[in-house]
Amino acid sequence: MPNVPSSAKLRFLWIIYCAAMWHKRNWAMNYKKGQPVSVKDCDRCNVSLRVWKDEGRTVFVASDEVFRLLENGETKLWAIGVPKSDVSAIRPRR
Repeated sequence: MPNVPSSAKLRFLWIIYCAAMWHKRNWAMNYKKGQPVSVKDCDRCNVSLRVWKDEGRTVFVASDEVFRLLENGETKLWAIGVPKSDVSAIRPRR
């Protein structure tokens, strides 16, 4: 008789599979300049920001006010670089 994993093991494997699929999908996403996104901060809370630049594994984001100033050529401000795994697109409401 084959060794059948318990239901707890199956749940664990399913969670790992789903996490891996989300991770791959999130890394493959490309963001456009000005796109509103949700970013996880160091406390794992979501913050709404705008994309300044997508650089592969890093996405540079800024608040609406800083984004506007950067668009107008302000050089004393910088966009913040965060790992792409901490960024997710905000879907518009219909």
